[in-house]
Formats: sequence, C-alpha cells, structure tokens
Amino acid sequence: MTPTLATSRLRIIGADLAMARAAAAGNETLARALGAAIDPAWPPEILRDAFSYMVSMYESDPGLGGWGMWFIMLRAEPDLLIGSGGFKGAPGAVGGPGTVEIGYSVVPTHEGRGYATEAAAALTAWAFESPAVERVIAHTFERHDASVRVLRKCGYSLRGPGFEQVDENERMGRGELVLFEIPRDQWRRREPRHRARSRSRSPTLADRPQPYSGTMFELSIETAFAAAHALMIQGAREPIHGHNWHVTVVAEGDTLDGDGLLMDFHVLEGMLGEIVSPMRNNDLGRVPPFDSVNPSAELVARHIGDEMSRRLAGWLGRQSREGASPPPVRIASVRITEAPGCAAVYRPRATPVAGTNHG
Repeated sequence: MTPTLATSRLRIIGADLAMARAAAAGNETLARALGAAIDPAWPPEILRDAFSYMVSMYESDPGLGGWGMWFIMLRAEPDLLIGSGGFKGAPGAVGGPGTVEIGYSVVPTHEGRGYATEAAAALTAWAFESPAVERVIAHTFERHDASVRVLRKCGYSLRGPGFEQVDENERMGRGELVLFEIPRDQWRRREPRHRARSRSRSPTLADRPQPYSGTMFELSIETAFAAAHALMIQGAREPIHGHNWHVTVVAEGDTLDGDGLLMDFHVLEGMLGEIVSPMRNNDLGRVPPFDSVNPSAELVARHIGDEMSRRLAGWLGRQSREGASPPPVRIASVRITEAPGCAAVYRPRATPVAGTNHG
C-alpha cells in the first residue's frame, strides 16, 4: 500500500511501480491512477526525462516504498496534481549511513504560494518517523532563491559545497551547487509546527484549543513583490511607476491548540501567496479589483486584509467539518510599505473571531 500524507492544503501520495509506469505513460494515464486532475503545466521541467528512470528504480527495488517519488496534490474536488517530491533512495543510499536526500518541485502556475514548503516539511517529518534516518539532506544552487527559502523555512542549514555532479544545463546562472541538511535533533525541536497527518484520527482532549484568559496571541507573516501603479489624485493620473511592496499580515487569537499553536504559519503564507501572486511583476491597474479601484497602498492593504479574512474563515470551516478543533483566529492588520518610511495599515473591523466556539 502506498503511503499518503495530508497537510492543511495538500494530499501527498507515495508512488509505486504502477504509478511510475502511469507517469511515464502520460498525463491521461496518470490522472486515472491518481484519481485526480492534472495541472496543464505538469510535469515540471526537471522531471520530463526522469520517469523512465523512476520505473527502472522501482523495478529493481520493489520494496522501495516511500523512499522514491511522491505526488503533491492540492486538496480540491477533484484533487489537482501540482508537483512532486520525494527521496533519492532508502536511508544510506546517498550521503552515508542514516542519511536520505530530499527533492521537491511545483509547477510554475502554483509557485510562490507555500506549497513546496508545506510538502517538503511533511516529507521531512515522514522521513524522521523511520529510526534509520538521522539526517535529511538536499542539494540546490546557491542563488536558487525559491529553493533556498523552502529549505530554510523547513529548518535546514547550509552545510557546504554539494557533492553531486552538476548538469550545466540546470545551473542557469544560479551559482554553485550547495548542500543543506537537517539532523534529527534539530528537526525534533521544530517538528510540532510541521506535523503532517499520516492517518485520520478523532480529536482528543489535548487537541482542543486551550484558553489563556486575558491574553492575546499574534502571528505575523511577511512577503514582498514588485509591481507598478499609477494613482488618480484629484482627477489627474500620475505617471506609472514601480515599487517593491512589502506586506506584513498579523493574525490574532486568545486560545491555542493542544500543541500550543495558534495556527500553522505555512497556512497563512499559502493564503497570502495566492492573493499576491496576480500582482507580482504586474501593473496593478490591470489586476482586479484595481482595474476599477484606485491602486493606492491603503486599498491594496484593504484588499489583502479582506481576502485573507475570507480565506481564513473558509479554511477554519473546512477544518471543523473534518473533525479538527482549530482555535478561533482572525486577521488583525495588514501593513503595506511601498517605499522606505511610507506605509499604510488596514485593520478589519472587529468581528467575532473565526473558528470553533468552545464556550
């Protein structure tokens, strides 16, 4: 039976020989095997020539199990295949005894939304469930900024130069190959925030939100994007110009779950990434709602705040319907900085905090 992991937004399925053959046969066959839709951008460029190798790998080692490829699917109706990840063999196959090497990729249409981080964290947690694993390593290029961010968010540290042979066609001006790693003891200190559900279970008392009377907890996440705008000021449109916009979103609540968390940072990061993605490297005047609304910093902050509130309420509702007991939480503020020293802050009107009521 192939292993399956579930995170807040993803379903991640370990491949077997049949799935590897389906992937090699093409998207239509793979969709039937997974019972999922497939993003038109699949497969990622990095995998286009890898499927035949995967088939031979599973043929030569039928017991490979989850130490090969995994399919990353966005939980929807039906699920949508958006990427892949996994390992380059069982513990000790690369990097020495007790070591496994992880890889991950998401199709371009779903980049920048935190999915790669969410999947890499879940796969790292799964690897450390094996007592044979003492460290997980990953190779990337030193200036592959997105990949480096994924690893650092998951707690990996730069170890030094990489030891794999480099295909110069893959370098693409991103510098030298480097090696990141996370040892078991380092992961153990971070693990509760990255836990994936490997099986369904009923909530226990320890899972229920824990009240802390008279207190308020805040989480903040940040992102940045480049975009242009041209404001209408007193009836005149100013020349179009660009900014590097910096966004800080603050969520708040007065209860924590059984692990002592208000909620997972990655869930908030994914929501913010989805909202900001259409604005990135674009003229805001061409992006709804700013095709009909003045794209001021104040209104950009309001748009992000209202969208974050809507998505957060939807996520909390789905968690409750699935039997979880998420702590009540709401979006407290959104801060937009369009130039040093120039910021706009939006605070949604006070509303009941979204989540399960545990009065």
